[in-house]
Amino acid sequence: MIDSALVDVNWLVEHLQDAELVILEASVQPVVPGFESINSEENFAAIPGARRFDYDKEVCKPNSSLPHMMPSPELFQEKVREIGVNRDSTIVVYDDVGLYASPRAWWMFRAMGHDQVYVLNGGLPA
Repeated sequence: MIDSALVDVNWLVEHLQDAELVILEASVQPVVPGFESINSEENFAAIPGARRFDYDKEVCKPNSSLPHMMPSPELFQEKVREIGVNRDSTIVVYDDVGLYASPRAWWMFRAMGHDQVYVLNGGLPA
């Protein structure tokens, strides 16, 4: 187990072949001035093998008038199982800005009881 919430690119490269590693891309469109996404609907960059973790539209409380509301534990489990995450997974989340959306994804997994979840320090730009 790692003693930090962050892993760097070197750690990720060393563990790419680990059977339990799941890499999740958690980008959302920035709404904060000064942050710009490198992804768009037409041009999407990702780490090879990464799966999409969309807490903006998919892994969220349905029919909420507020954005990004935490889903129920049951819905969260259903959605993350659909993308290949289980209790034994080592999860690395990243976003396309650096450290904009991935900490939220990290927090969601931690709140739902996943201990082996990390943020890629610097995200896709790293």
